Amino acid sequence: MSVKLKQLIAIASLVEIVEEEEKDTIKKVREKKRRRIWTREWISQRNRELRGTINLAHIELRNEDADYFQRFFRLRHDLFDRLLELVTPYIQRQNTNMRECISLKERLSLTLRFLATGESYRSLEYSTRIPACTISRIIPETCRVIYEVLRDDYLRVNKNLQLIKIYCDIYIINCVFEMLIIE
Repeated sequence: MSVKLKQLIAIASLVEIVEEEEKDTIKKVREKKRRRIWTREWISQRNRELRGTINLAHIELRNEDADYFQRFFRLRHDLFDRLLELVTPYIQRQNTNMRECISLKERLSLTLRFLATGESYRSLEYSTRIPACTISRIIPETCRVIYEVLRDDYLRVNKNLQLIKIYCDIYIINCVFEMLIIE
């Protein structure tokens, strides 16, 4: 056998060994990334037996003590219902084969509770049985929807303030332009 043929066989063997090692490494990485549990058991019990503070507020406080319902959410229950009606088309989700979606009432309640207390997402996770990573998506989305729905009726900007802002912007631009010319 010639020297070149031996070298080619050796190179081919090395390439094969390297490829096998890469496959093993990729396989190990994939195995490490697999989740040990999909959802923690105590979180999955959110809907069973209606556990969590939000369910407590809606079942007991709403029906038995309207004042404490208002203290809990900083909103009367009739206004809660009206706000829920307004935001429903924008925050509604569908159930999947994997799990039930978080209800509209829970989404809005969670957001209002966050706005009322400023609790951390982790603290809300323990009290509502909704994972913190999910809470971190629900609250900003719901806040944005509430803003969009209520903006025109309740968050009007005074037209005089808009004009003042335009004048200030023009004045600042003129000042900057004049400073550039002077230099």
